[in-house]
Amino acid sequence: MLHWLPPDLSLPVAASLVALSFVTSALTASMGAGGGLLMLAAMAGLMPAMAVIPVHGLVQLGSNAGRALMARQHIARRPTGLILGGAALGTVAGSLVLFQLPVDWLQVAVAVFILLVVWAPLPRFGSGSGPGLLLFGGVSGFLGLFVGATGPLVAAFTQRIARERHEAVATMAACQSGLHLLKLVAFGIAGFAWEAWLALAAAMVLSGLAGTRLGLRLLGKLSEQRFRWLFRGVLSALALHAAWRGISALS
Repeated sequence: MLHWLPPDLSLPVAASLVALSFVTSALTASMGAGGGLLMLAAMAGLMPAMAVIPVHGLVQLGSNAGRALMARQHIARRPTGLILGGAALGTVAGSLVLFQLPVDWLQVAVAVFILLVVWAPLPRFGSGSGPGLLLFGGVSGFLGLFVGATGPLVAAFTQRIARERHEAVATMAACQSGLHLLKLVAFGIAGFAWEAWLALAAAMVLSGLAGTRLGLRLLGKLSEQRFRWLFRGVLSALALHAAWRGISALS
């Protein structure tokens, strides 16, 4: 076993996660969204339950921070600041509950969240007023600790408040970067052993950057309708597998 591998993780599984980061980043680059959710579903079936959300957050922080930096001139700064202010409060509130739960409940919660996002219509959010932005940030910060991939919710919200497409993409990337960073701080304070996972996370970030660069050329030939049904099927199967693992551990 190589010294950089996390505990309880074999070399084939680690290599699969690095390859998965490439594929999901290519998916996001070519289709606009979905890669982070697919990565979360696969990680929930391959990794220890307590490591899934923090390691996923670390990898996604690298991806979103890069996009936010490249598109920084388009970020809507006031909405981003208010959303992240609310997210800080939501993260604190969530951390008071999160670490009192059995870790296997997190795996079940992730699986249920993925199935809801895939098959249920996303809710319509209110206006981008100050209180509304703070409230949305609080809810996102709270949920992020339990389910990890709040990207679909953040995307739905930022698309409603943004003036144009570039602002929506940049503002989502900035908000997601802040949400993931807050999540990582909360898990770090709780004592998560980051050093065991840093090498794997770095490899996944680098693989993801390569996937982003090549995504359009690799995946552009698949029709959107066929892709969406295939994507839903794969996500549902992964989520059900993760739920089965969590429920089996609890029982």
